[in-house]
Amino acid sequence: MTGLWHFKDKLRKMEHVGAIFRREVLFMRKFQIVFVLTVFGLSLRGSRAAEVIPAEEFHVTLAEGRAGLVPADARKASPARKGILILPGDRLITGKNGRVQMATREGSVLEIREESNLLVEEISDRTKMFFLKVGKLLGRIASLKERKNKSPYRIRTPVVLACARGTELALNVDENQELQAGVMEGEVEFEKERIEEEPAEELKPVEVLSSATVTSSTAAEVAPEGTAPEGPSKVVVGKSEGLIANPGKPIVKTNEIPPLLVSSLDWFKQIREQIPTLKEEWKALDYPSRMKLRQGVLRENITWEVPKKLGLDLEPPSKQLEKKPSPARIAPPKRDIPKPR
Repeated sequence: MTGLWHFKDKLRKMEHVGAIFRREVLFMRKFQIVFVLTVFGLSLRGSRAAEVIPAEEFHVTLAEGRAGLVPADARKASPARKGILILPGDRLITGKNGRVQMATREGSVLEIREESNLLVEEISDRTKMFFLKVGKLLGRIASLKERKNKSPYRIRTPVVLACARGTELALNVDENQELQAGVMEGEVEFEKERIEEEPAEELKPVEVLSSATVTSSTAAEVAPEGTAPEGPSKVVVGKSEGLIANPGKPIVKTNEIPPLLVSSLDWFKQIREQIPTLKEEWKALDYPSRMKLRQGVLRENITWEVPKKLGLDLEPPSKQLEKKPSPARIAPPKRDIPKPR
């Protein structure tokens, strides 16, 4: 009986040891799985940090004169510096003799000239949306063959929306919100801003006028005073054609580029020649590096007054640079020092 009891006792101990061994094996397997997942996660994070900038992201490629950048929800403008990353919500502004140019790796280039206000509304795979409030914009949109993403570029103005895919165009919005547009290459569709309550109208034939006869009051002559202006809601403007649009008035298409934009034609020739160099010199930075560069620039403030015509409520540079007055010094009380006898 004693031998049988010892045998059963040893058997129970062996089962206990076996259970402990199985638990240790299971623990080691779990540890291996956690270790592999951790290493994979770290490598994935590292690969994301080292990823190059997507082709459809914009960088400032040129900044001259009074050129500034206003981040989303900010009341201070920072200097626009070459190489800085442009994000949705950014606003590019220029003063007298200023200009800012931004471009993608694939060769899309947008440039604003002096006293201009351009808001970057959206940069995504779905669309690229910008709003030109006032000033002049020159654009070279890369062709569909050059771009991996085929989404259109949309440029809003106070009066019309321009939709372009692989084209060259120039837009100018003055203080009275009159738009003058010209197309150098390709086609651009311009759509008149609509009031939501109004029913959609069928497209009507577009009256084509010579740019020499078009003035800012041409559109007003189309409809008698006191009547609603008539005209097409969409107009397609082709190569070497132009367009003039005013708030509350019909779109006027011209068979020539408006004279105000003719002086900018040389810019397009220069940009075409610079595209190969732009693609070769494009700097592929990882995400931390490009954000570090951007944050460093945003710590600075512009030193010039923003033109009133830009319509921005920004804190003036004089207040940004204003120093707190030092407290007035109180003269120490005079002490009567006895004269030596």
